[in-house]
Parts: sequence; C-alpha cells; structure tokens
Amino acid sequence: MERSLVESVKSEKAKISLALKIFGIAIVMLTLLCASAYISSKGIKGAKDKMADLSDYLIPLTNIINNIEVNILEQELSFERVLTLYKIKPVNREALDIELQYLQERGKKADAELEKALALSRGAIKMFYREQSKKTVKQILPFLENIKREHNDFTAFIRKAMVITNVEKKEGFVENPNFLSREERFNREIENIREQIENHTGNTISTALEDESTLMMNIVLLTTMAFIMGILLAFLFTRGVTGPVRKLMDAMRRVKQGDLNVDVKIKTGDEIFLLSVYFRKMVKELLFKESIMKTFGKYVDPRVVKSLVNDSEEIETEGQKQIMTVMFTDIEEGYKIAENFSSSELVHVMNRYLSFLSDPVSRHRGVIDKFIDTTLMSFWGPPFIKESNHSMAACSAALEQLGTMNDIRDLIAVNHLDFRIGIATGALIVGNMGSDQAKSYTVLGDTVNIASRLKGACKQYGARIMMTEETISMLTEEMFFREIDLIRVVGKEEPVRVFELLGHKDSLSNDIVELKDIFENKALRAYREMAWDMALKYFKACLNINPNDTPSTVFIERIDRIKTMNIKNDWDGVWKLEIK
Repeated sequence: MERSLVESVKSEKAKISLALKIFGIAIVMLTLLCASAYISSKGIKGAKDKMADLSDYLIPLTNIINNIEVNILEQELSFERVLTLYKIKPVNREALDIELQYLQERGKKADAELEKALALSRGAIKMFYREQSKKTVKQILPFLENIKREHNDFTAFIRKAMVITNVEKKEGFVENPNFLSREERFNREIENIREQIENHTGNTISTALEDESTLMMNIVLLTTMAFIMGILLAFLFTRGVTGPVRKLMDAMRRVKQGDLNVDVKIKTGDEIFLLSVYFRKMVKELLFKESIMKTFGKYVDPRVVKSLVNDSEEIETEGQKQIMTVMFTDIEEGYKIAENFSSSELVHVMNRYLSFLSDPVSRHRGVIDKFIDTTLMSFWGPPFIKESNHSMAACSAALEQLGTMNDIRDLIAVNHLDFRIGIATGALIVGNMGSDQAKSYTVLGDTVNIASRLKGACKQYGARIMMTEETISMLTEEMFFREIDLIRVVGKEEPVRVFELLGHKDSLSNDIVELKDIFENKALRAYREMAWDMALKYFKACLNINPNDTPSTVFIERIDRIKTMNIKNDWDGVWKLEIK
C-alpha cells in the first residue's frame, strides 16, 4: 500500500497543484487590479496637474491682475483729484499733500503687483505641467510687459503734469487726449489678459471633467471585467474543487455509518487527489483494524481492543488504581450442567448460558473479565462509565441477569435453579496483566476477593445478590436493599457489612417493604444487642410475612447455636464465615 501511494504521488508531480491554481487566479485578478490602478493614477495625475496649474499659477495671476487694475484705476482717480484740488482757490495744501502721498503709494503698489505678475508668469512657463497652460501664459506675458511700459509712461506723464501745473499754473491739463487714450489702453490690455485666463481656466475645468468621466468609464469597465473574470475563474475553480470534495465527503459519511466498502477515485492532479489516496489508505487500515476487532473482540472487551488498535490514551492499559465495582455471577450447583449433556451439546449450552449472563453486563457498559467454569466475572469503572454510576450499573445488570433465570432453567432442563451474585466496590488496580507471552486486561485487589466471597456467601444466607456497604453508598433511591449481616469472610480479618439487593423500589410489594423494616430495624438490632429472645421473635415475624425468607431462617438457627456458646458481653456482632 505504501509503495502504491508513493508511486501515485510521484506520477502526479508535473500536474497543477491547488496552490498554483489559486496563485494563477490571484495573478489574473492582480493584473486587472494593477491595470485599473495604473489608469486611475494616470487620470488622477492629469487632473492633479490641471488643478495645480490653476491653483498654483492661473488663479493667483488672476488675483494679481485684478489688484493691478484696481491700483492703476485708483492711481488715475487720485491724479484727477490732485488736479481738481489745484483748481480750487485758495489751494488746500493739507488735502493736496495727503492726496499726493496716496497717488504715490498707488503707483508703487501698481509697480509691485506688475513685477509680481511678471515673475509669476515667467516662473509658470518653467513649472507648468501642461503645454497648453504654458502657451496661455506665454500669450499673456507680452500684455503684462506692455502694461508695465504703459504704467511707466503714465507715471512719467504724472510727474511731468505735476511740474507743469506747479510752474505754469495751467488748468485743464487733465483733459489731455493722451491721458484718456492711455486709460483706455490700460483697461483693454487688462481685459485681454483676464479673458485669456478665464478661457484657459474654463477649458482646463472642462477638460478635467471630461477626463474624469473617461476615467470613471475605464474604471467601471476594468472593474466589470475583473468581476466577470473573477466569477468565471471562481466558478471553474470551485467546480473543480467541490466536486471531488463532495465525493470524499460522501465516502467519509459512508465510512462514518460503518460502510468500509468505499473506493474514491479522483484525477484532479492536485492535493485533493493526494487526499483521496490517503483516504483509500485509511479505509484499508480501518478494514484491517475492524477485522482485528471482530476477531479479538470475542475474547477481550471490544473497547479495550479498540484502544489497543488505535493506540488511544483514553483507556489506561499499563496499570492504574481507581475505584471500581466488581461482580461475580454463578448458578447454584452449576456442575450439574455437565451431567445432563454430551460434549458437543455442552459447548452449545454453555455458550448460550454465558450469553444470558454476558448480555446484561454489556448493555450496562460493564467489562467482561473472564469465565471460570459457570462463573462470570465482570467489572465497571472509568473510562467505560462515569465514576458515580458504576455501582448502579452493576446492580442493574445483576437484576437483569436474575430476569433470565427461567430461560436458563429451560436451557439446562433444571427446575430448581438459583443465582448467586456477589458485588463489591472499592480500590482496584486495572490494566494489562500477565506474562510476556500472554496478557489480560483485568482488575486486581482485595475488592475482587470480597466480591467472590460474597457470591459464595449468598448460598449460606439464601440470598441471590449480596453487596458491600461501599456499593450501597453509591446507589440511588431507585434500588431497594436491606442489610444482612456484619461478616468476616474467609481470608480477611476486617469485617464487611453486607446487604441484599431486593430489586427496584417501584417493583416491590408492601410485604417486602415491611419485611425489610422488621429485619433491619428490629430483628438485626436486637440480635446485635444480644437480646436473643427479642431477636428470635422478630425474625419469626419476618417468616410470617415471607415463609421463604432464608436469611431470617439462618439467623434463627444461628441464635439457637449461639445460646449454647459462651458469647462474651463485648461481642461485636461479627459472624465469621467458615467456607468460601
């Protein structure tokens, strides 16, 4: 399988991988985006250059031209006011001096603004981004130079007029035709400049708007192309990926449902193909593991086999100490089974009999440890079941085993047959134990011995299910039980308080409830207080309720025996069992 996998991978090296496909789509989309970005940046730069021409040069030049016009006009008006002041007799020297100073300031401001306009125009010719803007300024520059010459002549004219007026006292000089024509020329030159600037500004704005519209159309076109291309490539890529992935998902779903007879063949030449190869390898491994589990699951609990096959840490197989519940189940005088059947029949009967005992254990998530002749050993505990539930599960399984009694009687053709079940809860070592050649997943500890002894004690007390106090402490109110005795089992010095499981509380009669009350609270108490006659009275009362109550009969016989014995007053009430 590994060799086939390697050969499959090598044969597909030259094909296109998913990464390359995605990279190709990304390159196409990035190319379209870069083209869109380039066109956008170029259009924005053109608009920026046009706006820069306007904002950096043309608009400031327009403002300067307006200032020039205002200052020259103010200069002309001031000159006319000066001449008018000369005509008024007597001449007001104070008002005349103020007006002369204003006339001079306006002339200087006009000169300064003209110099500024000329400097800005010459600089604009060098710095303008667009040839059209340079051409416009080049056309404006002669007009500015002409205005400067005209203004210089006008300034000279004013000085000459002042001199003539002061010396010769002439009047009416202001009506000189040269002065009027010069004023008209000024206005005409400035108007020409303003008109050219306004025309160029309008053309620039109109061109910018047209460029903006073209730019938007190009961006929309490229975006649409990118969108359509992206949708098309995404559709093709998605279809090429989702189809094989759906096949894999369908195969995985079938595997999840337990169908391992799946075979997925994908020829995409990318990582999905490799994934299908690994998937087929995984399915083959699952088939192999399933065959192992089917084979060994009949000898070892399937959950343990699964943990070993999967190398899972869920089940600790190397040995771990924890609280668990152990149960031993056997039938009374099971040796008689072999007497009634031939060898071939006995195997079938034993398999059926042990299945009757095993099924309830498995249903309640117990682990079947081993079969010893007609005895079944099983245990409950983490991780197979919650820590707080294993005693309850064991008792439920024991009651279900009792429910198969009639089936077992029919199976082995024995009418008088009864169960003996011992249940104990306590600390146990659980894990793989055995030799280097053979191991068994089992439990080890004193609790196992106690459960086994309780199974034997059932016969002595005439009970079917006996369990320890630790087991009782973990049961819910659903279970009904009674205390039987405080005993010292064979091989153990520490006394064990034992109880009899009577069944589910909702399935018991009032007589059994009354029997439990008299047995525990009256008869057993009197017995431990060594009030023998009182104890006999109550145990006999129990027999009046249920003549077949064997534990009461056992105590009556024991009291008769105790009376012949020398029992000390400090007796602890513990009864030592002599047989297993």
